[in-house]
Amino acid sequence: LLGNSPATPVVGVRIANSSFEDCARSAIGIQRGVSQLVITGNTFRCTSCDQTIDGEATGGGADDNIVITWNTFVDGPGAQGDYAIALTSTSRVAITGNTLNRGISLYRTALTAVVGNVIDAAPTGPGGLIHVANTCEDLTISGNTLRRAGAPGPLIRLTPHSGGVCGGVAITGNTLSQGTPAWAIYAESLSRAVINGNKIAHTVYAPGFSAIYDKSVVASAPVNALSIAGNVITGEVTYAITLDASIGGYGPGVSVSGNVATGTFFGLRCS
Repeated sequence: LLGNSPATPVVGVRIANSSFEDCARSAIGIQRGVSQLVITGNTFRCTSCDQTIDGEATGGGADDNIVITWNTFVDGPGAQGDYAIALTSTSRVAITGNTLNRGISLYRTALTAVVGNVIDAAPTGPGGLIHVANTCEDLTISGNTLRRAGAPGPLIRLTPHSGGVCGGVAITGNTLSQGTPAWAIYAESLSRAVINGNKIAHTVYAPGFSAIYDKSVVASAPVNALSIAGNVITGEVTYAITLDASIGGYGPGVSVSGNVATGTFFGLRCS
Protein backbone atom coordinates (compact mmCIF):
# COMPACT_ATOMS: atom_id res chain seq x y z
CA LEU A 1 0.00 0.00 0.00
CA LEU A 2 1.91 3.01 -1.29
CA GLY A 3 0.55 6.54 -1.21
CA ASN A 4 2.26 9.89 -1.48
CA SER A 5 0.39 12.00 1.03
CA PRO A 6 -1.37 14.32 0.54
CA ALA A 7 -1.43 14.18 -3.27
CA THR A 8 -2.11 10.48 -3.81
CA PRO A 9 -3.20 8.86 -0.55
CA VAL A 10 -4.41 5.28 -0.11
CA VAL A 11 -7.66 5.55 1.86
CA GLY A 12 -10.23 3.07 3.16
CA VAL A 13 -8.62 -0.33 2.50
CA ARG A 14 -9.89 -3.46 4.28
CA ILE A 15 -7.89 -6.72 4.22
CA ALA A 16 -9.97 -9.41 5.89
CA ASN A 17 -10.41 -13.16 6.39
CA SER A 18 -7.51 -14.21 4.17
CA SER A 19 -4.58 -16.60 4.48
CA PHE A 20 -1.05 -15.42 3.67
CA GLU A 21 1.33 -18.31 3.04
CA ASP A 22 5.14 -18.05 3.01
CA CYS A 23 5.52 -14.51 1.69
CA ALA A 24 9.03 -13.81 0.44
CA ARG A 25 9.46 -10.45 2.16
CA SER A 26 6.36 -9.15 3.98
CA ALA A 27 2.72 -10.15 3.79
CA ILE A 28 1.49 -6.54 3.92
CA GLY A 29 3.68 -3.47 3.38
CA ILE A 30 2.32 -0.08 4.49
CA GLN A 31 4.09 2.97 3.10
CA ARG A 32 3.39 6.68 3.50
CA GLY A 33 0.01 8.25 2.83
CA VAL A 34 -2.10 5.31 4.07
CA SER A 35 -5.26 6.09 6.05
CA GLN A 36 -8.33 4.20 7.29
CA LEU A 37 -6.74 0.76 6.93
CA VAL A 38 -8.27 -2.33 8.58
CA ILE A 39 -6.42 -5.67 8.73
CA THR A 40 -8.66 -8.21 10.44
CA GLY A 41 -9.27 -11.93 10.76
CA ASN A 42 -6.29 -13.07 8.69
CA THR A 43 -3.81 -15.90 9.19
CA PHE A 44 -0.16 -15.21 8.40
CA ARG A 45 2.38 -18.00 8.00
CA CYS A 46 5.95 -16.85 7.48
CA THR A 47 8.92 -19.19 7.16
CA SER A 48 11.53 -16.78 5.81
CA CYS A 49 9.95 -13.31 5.57
CA ASP A 50 10.94 -10.07 7.27
CA GLN A 51 8.27 -8.25 9.32
CA THR A 52 4.93 -9.80 8.41
CA ILE A 53 3.13 -6.44 8.55
CA ASP A 54 5.77 -3.84 7.71
CA GLY A 55 4.86 -0.16 8.02
CA GLU A 56 7.42 2.48 7.02
CA ALA A 57 5.91 5.93 6.51
CA THR A 58 9.26 7.36 5.43
CA GLY A 59 9.70 10.40 3.21
CA GLY A 60 6.20 11.73 3.90
CA GLY A 61 3.53 12.26 6.53
CA ALA A 62 2.45 9.73 9.09
CA ASP A 63 0.11 6.88 8.28
CA ASP A 64 -3.16 7.42 10.10
CA ASN A 65 -6.14 5.52 11.45
CA ILE A 66 -4.94 1.90 11.25
CA VAL A 67 -6.62 -1.11 12.88
CA ILE A 68 -4.87 -4.50 13.13
CA THR A 69 -7.19 -6.90 14.93
CA TRP A 70 -7.99 -10.58 15.45
CA ASN A 71 -5.19 -11.89 13.26
CA THR A 72 -3.07 -15.00 13.85
CA PHE A 73 0.68 -14.95 13.15
CA VAL A 74 2.60 -18.23 12.87
CA ASP A 75 6.20 -17.41 11.99
CA GLY A 76 8.78 -20.12 11.44
CA PRO A 77 12.39 -20.21 12.67
CA GLY A 78 13.66 -18.75 9.39
CA ALA A 79 11.72 -15.50 9.81
CA GLN A 80 14.02 -12.48 9.82
CA GLY A 81 14.04 -10.31 12.93
CA ASP A 82 11.99 -10.47 16.09
CA TYR A 83 8.84 -8.59 15.04
CA ALA A 84 5.72 -9.69 13.20
CA ILE A 85 4.22 -6.17 13.28
CA ALA A 86 6.50 -3.15 12.81
CA LEU A 87 5.08 0.36 12.34
CA THR A 88 6.93 3.65 11.82
CA SER A 89 5.47 7.18 11.91
CA THR A 90 1.83 6.44 12.68
CA SER A 91 -1.06 8.02 14.55
CA ARG A 92 -4.45 6.71 15.66
CA VAL A 93 -3.54 3.00 15.66
CA ALA A 94 -5.26 0.05 17.36
CA ILE A 95 -3.49 -3.31 17.59
CA THR A 96 -5.95 -5.57 19.40
CA GLY A 97 -6.76 -9.22 19.95
CA ASN A 98 -3.96 -10.71 17.84
CA THR A 99 -2.03 -13.92 18.55
CA LEU A 100 1.68 -13.77 17.71
CA ASN A 101 4.91 -15.72 18.13
CA ARG A 102 7.03 -12.68 17.31
CA GLY A 103 6.79 -9.20 18.78
CA ILE A 104 5.34 -5.77 18.00
CA SER A 105 7.62 -2.79 17.20
CA LEU A 106 6.46 0.85 17.23
CA TYR A 107 8.66 3.77 16.18
CA ARG A 108 7.54 7.41 16.33
CA THR A 109 3.89 6.94 17.21
CA ALA A 110 0.93 8.89 18.62
CA LEU A 111 -2.53 7.90 19.86
CA THR A 112 -1.84 4.17 19.88
CA ALA A 113 -3.49 1.28 21.71
CA VAL A 114 -1.92 -2.18 22.02
CA VAL A 115 -4.63 -4.11 23.83
CA GLY A 116 -5.55 -7.73 24.45
CA ASN A 117 -2.86 -9.40 22.36
CA VAL A 118 -1.16 -12.72 23.14
CA ILE A 119 2.57 -12.94 22.38
CA ASP A 120 4.54 -16.11 23.12
CA ALA A 121 7.97 -15.56 21.63
CA ALA A 122 11.65 -16.48 21.80
CA PRO A 123 13.49 -13.46 20.33
CA THR A 124 17.06 -13.62 19.11
CA GLY A 125 17.92 -10.08 20.25
CA PRO A 126 17.51 -7.85 23.34
CA GLY A 127 14.50 -5.79 22.19
CA GLY A 128 11.16 -5.98 23.97
CA LEU A 129 8.30 -8.20 22.87
CA ILE A 130 6.44 -4.88 22.70
CA HIS A 131 9.19 -2.48 21.67
CA VAL A 132 8.54 1.27 21.53
CA ALA A 133 11.20 3.77 20.44
CA ASN A 134 11.52 7.48 19.72
CA THR A 135 8.56 9.79 20.38
CA CYS A 136 5.37 8.19 21.64
CA GLU A 137 2.42 10.23 22.83
CA ASP A 138 -0.80 8.87 24.32
CA LEU A 139 0.14 5.18 24.22
CA THR A 140 -1.88 2.44 25.94
CA ILE A 141 -0.45 -1.05 26.49
CA SER A 142 -3.16 -2.92 28.34
CA GLY A 143 -4.55 -6.40 28.91
CA ASN A 144 -1.87 -8.21 26.93
CA THR A 145 -0.51 -11.64 27.81
CA LEU A 146 3.22 -11.89 27.10
CA ARG A 147 5.64 -14.78 27.60
CA ARG A 148 9.32 -14.63 26.72
CA ALA A 149 12.04 -17.22 26.21
CA GLY A 150 15.13 -17.05 23.98
CA ALA A 151 17.65 -14.19 24.20
CA PRO A 152 17.55 -12.08 27.38
CA GLY A 153 15.50 -8.91 27.12
CA PRO A 154 12.36 -7.25 28.49
CA LEU A 155 8.77 -8.01 27.66
CA ILE A 156 7.88 -4.30 27.31
CA ARG A 157 10.56 -1.76 26.39
CA LEU A 158 10.20 2.00 25.87
CA THR A 159 13.34 3.84 24.86
CA PRO A 160 14.19 7.32 23.48
CA HIS A 161 15.82 7.85 20.12
CA SER A 162 17.10 10.98 18.37
CA GLY A 163 15.98 13.07 21.33
CA GLY A 164 12.38 11.82 21.22
CA VAL A 165 10.90 10.46 24.47
CA CYS A 166 7.65 8.79 25.51
CA GLY A 167 4.91 10.53 27.47
CA GLY A 168 1.26 10.05 28.24
CA VAL A 169 1.66 6.28 28.58
CA ALA A 170 -0.50 3.70 30.37
CA ILE A 171 0.91 0.20 30.94
CA THR A 172 -1.91 -1.52 32.80
CA GLY A 173 -3.40 -4.91 33.48
CA ASN A 174 -0.88 -6.98 31.54
CA THR A 175 0.15 -10.54 32.42
CA LEU A 176 3.90 -10.90 31.94
CA SER A 177 5.94 -14.11 32.19
CA GLN A 178 9.68 -13.47 32.01
CA GLY A 179 11.66 -16.59 31.14
CA THR A 180 15.01 -14.84 30.58
CA PRO A 181 17.37 -13.09 33.04
CA ALA A 182 16.24 -9.53 32.32
CA TRP A 183 13.64 -6.91 33.22
CA ALA A 184 9.91 -7.36 32.66
CA ILE A 185 9.12 -3.67 31.99
CA TYR A 186 12.06 -1.47 30.96
CA ALA A 187 11.59 2.26 30.35
CA GLU A 188 13.90 5.22 29.78
CA SER A 189 12.89 8.83 30.52
CA LEU A 190 9.22 7.86 30.83
CA SER A 191 7.02 10.68 32.17
CA ARG A 192 3.31 11.40 32.49
CA ALA A 193 2.70 7.68 32.78
CA VAL A 194 1.12 4.93 34.84
CA ILE A 195 2.46 1.40 35.30
CA ASN A 196 -0.42 -0.07 37.22
CA GLY A 197 -2.06 -3.40 37.95
CA ASN A 198 0.30 -5.67 36.06
CA LYS A 199 0.98 -9.27 37.05
CA ILE A 200 4.67 -10.06 36.59
CA ALA A 201 6.27 -13.49 37.07
CA HIS A 202 10.01 -14.13 36.73
CA THR A 203 10.38 -17.83 36.02
CA VAL A 204 14.21 -17.85 35.93
CA TYR A 205 16.76 -16.28 38.25
CA ALA A 206 17.48 -12.69 37.19
CA PRO A 207 20.37 -11.39 39.32
CA GLY A 208 20.94 -7.63 39.17
CA PHE A 209 17.69 -6.93 37.30
CA SER A 210 14.38 -5.33 38.24
CA ALA A 211 10.86 -6.37 37.34
CA ILE A 212 9.99 -2.70 36.65
CA TYR A 213 12.85 -0.35 35.72
CA ASP A 214 12.79 3.32 34.76
CA LYS A 215 15.99 5.19 33.96
CA SER A 216 16.19 8.93 33.31
CA VAL A 217 18.67 9.16 30.42
CA VAL A 218 17.74 12.45 28.68
CA ALA A 219 19.22 15.45 30.48
CA SER A 220 16.58 17.84 29.13
CA ALA A 221 13.66 15.60 30.12
CA PRO A 222 13.67 14.66 33.82
CA VAL A 223 11.11 12.03 34.80
CA ASN A 224 7.95 13.47 36.37
CA ALA A 225 4.28 12.57 36.87
CA LEU A 226 4.94 8.82 37.07
CA SER A 227 2.77 6.37 39.02
CA ILE A 228 3.81 2.77 39.69
CA ALA A 229 1.01 1.14 41.65
CA GLY A 230 -0.83 -2.08 42.33
CA ASN A 231 1.57 -4.40 40.53
CA VAL A 232 2.06 -8.00 41.71
CA ILE A 233 5.60 -9.32 41.21
CA THR A 234 6.82 -12.85 41.86
CA GLY A 235 10.07 -14.73 41.26
CA GLU A 236 13.78 -14.43 41.89
CA VAL A 237 14.62 -11.01 40.52
CA THR A 238 16.96 -8.80 42.57
CA TYR A 239 14.74 -5.68 42.70
CA ALA A 240 11.00 -5.40 42.32
CA ILE A 241 11.18 -1.74 41.18
CA THR A 242 14.13 0.52 40.32
CA LEU A 243 14.13 4.29 39.76
CA ASP A 244 17.50 5.23 38.25
CA ALA A 245 18.18 8.96 37.96
CA SER A 246 21.20 8.77 35.64
CA ILE A 247 21.81 12.13 33.89
CA GLY A 248 18.17 13.21 33.57
CA GLY A 249 17.08 13.18 37.17
CA TYR A 250 13.60 12.98 38.62
CA GLY A 251 11.16 15.86 38.92
CA PRO A 252 7.90 16.24 40.86
CA GLY A 253 5.02 13.82 41.02
CA VAL A 254 6.63 10.38 41.22
CA SER A 255 4.64 7.81 43.20
CA VAL A 256 5.32 4.16 44.04
CA SER A 257 2.51 2.64 46.07
CA GLY A 258 0.50 -0.48 46.77
CA ASN A 259 2.76 -2.95 44.97
CA VAL A 260 3.31 -6.53 46.16
CA ALA A 261 6.53 -8.48 45.62
CA THR A 262 7.49 -11.99 46.71
CA GLY A 263 10.75 -13.79 46.00
CA THR A 264 12.65 -10.59 45.22
CA PHE A 265 15.73 -9.65 47.21
CA PHE A 266 14.78 -5.96 47.52
CA GLY A 267 11.50 -4.13 47.03
CA LEU A 268 12.46 -0.65 45.84
CA ARG A 269 15.82 0.65 44.62
CA CYS A 270 16.35 4.39 44.11
CA SER A 271 19.67 5.10 42.41
